[in-house]
Amino acid sequence: MKKILTAFLLLCSVCAAQAQTKVFKEVNEDIQSQVKPIYQDNSLVGYVVFTQLEKASADSFNYKITLMDENLNDIGVINFKEIKLFLYGVTFEQDVLCLAYFKSNFYFKEYTSKKEYKAAEQNEKTAILTQFLSLDGKIIKANNLNVTVKKSEWSGKMGNKSYMGSGALKNVYLRNIPGKGFALCYGDEQKNTLVAFNTAGDQLWTKPVKIFEGASLANMLTAGKYVYVLAKNKPDRRNGDMNLGSYEVWGFHIADSASPFKHALKDKQGNSLTINSFSNDPVTGNLFISGCVIDPQKGNNYATPKAFARGTFAGVYSLNINGPRKSDISEVYSYWNDGSQSLFSKKGQNLDSRTYCWYEGGIKDYQGNTYFFGTSFVKKAKVGSIVASVVTAPTVIIPLYISMFGYNKVRIDNTVLLKQSSKGVLSNESAIRGDEGGFYLNKLGWMFDTRKYMTASNPETKNTYLIISDKKNFFIYSLTAKKVIRTVPRKEGNILTYIFPAKEGHIMVSEYNRRERSTTVSIESL
Repeated sequence: MKKILTAFLLLCSVCAAQAQTKVFKEVNEDIQSQVKPIYQDNSLVGYVVFTQLEKASADSFNYKITLMDENLNDIGVINFKEIKLFLYGVTFEQDVLCLAYFKSNFYFKEYTSKKEYKAAEQNEKTAILTQFLSLDGKIIKANNLNVTVKKSEWSGKMGNKSYMGSGALKNVYLRNIPGKGFALCYGDEQKNTLVAFNTAGDQLWTKPVKIFEGASLANMLTAGKYVYVLAKNKPDRRNGDMNLGSYEVWGFHIADSASPFKHALKDKQGNSLTINSFSNDPVTGNLFISGCVIDPQKGNNYATPKAFARGTFAGVYSLNINGPRKSDISEVYSYWNDGSQSLFSKKGQNLDSRTYCWYEGGIKDYQGNTYFFGTSFVKKAKVGSIVASVVTAPTVIIPLYISMFGYNKVRIDNTVLLKQSSKGVLSNESAIRGDEGGFYLNKLGWMFDTRKYMTASNPETKNTYLIISDKKNFFIYSLTAKKVIRTVPRKEGNILTYIFPAKEGHIMVSEYNRRERSTTVSIESL
């Protein structure tokens, strides 16, 4: 049996002027539902509940789309019939919703025999279905874009007399184009394609994204007059390429896509860059990218915290792409591997806290500053193991046994915020204390770091928030107040709590009651 709320708990977020509450009960019917947030210009404006109902024929199903506003109020229902669908994403522009589905007569379908499975495989047809809906519940237009999908290694027999076709596209991204329509970018087994639509559902243009062989699409964003595609090339270690880098940005003008431009993400010395954020500048709306500069000698060594502490990163950077020319790109780099930073050692150790940090995310505030955040850790030698190895050296076997567990240990420390000014000056903004943990063996890699991060903003107050999901609690940190403004336990009794960023200035608090098998969603202002 399928549970409607599974996707909801993972994907939903919502906002309202005042806190509101809605209760969802699990159902035990054989139906499948997906809940997707509706975004416009990166702001949440509502939700779509896409539900597969009973079969309409041997090859098709009845489907229902429920539209909800940002307060979870139902505003409309649309019913239609189609073959097997899986919803990728939803966006909104000029009172029109655009939905992108994976559509197939073979994949994601169950078969009762191998013969039936093989027959369906021979006749496999797969496409991306784009559907355009009006707010009064009408389907304006639908398009099929044929794609080539490779079967996954799990395709085939699932259980006793049960088979399923398994496979998926490599990447699918859907965004609105302000004042124009929509952009869809996808990659299949043969090509990577960018398509622009108007709000009537007509194709404005279709362009191949001619990235290198082995490269993959990593993101897509609309900003001003341009559609930007982020691609990650397959690193060639023989040429000194970095596993964490090898990115390039492709730009397509919305009115004239004939002459795309691209920008390799490297600094002026040719060092590769990681991607911590690929978003819109909160003030200009143009493309903003931030991340770390990869050390050219040590950048591929990061499997363990000890290896990382040798200097995987050389510094941090932020850049804005405002157009196709080199003069339209503004870059700010702050290096520590040259010894120029009083806050850091050449290997990236914070000299104040004696910790290291793998910066996972980046935020740009309304004053032009960039903040890098991540989980810091303490690395220490296992003195007892070292002494024991020396004392038992004559036995040979005992030191070998001790060495199997390594001579270093690591412990999770504070979440740190590193501030980079518009001039490239670095400063320690804050150290946010989270749930503490014990020491882990260095050989276990990054298992000690279980924290996840989300961000939220409020343009009216020009405040940005960092939401930290830790082992036992959620912590909401205000960049303006420079403190944790709220702590929410993940579990209290039978209640499991989840927090998601929502529309500007709000969060969604989802509380799942295991005993009653229900989820209560409340909309709360930050």
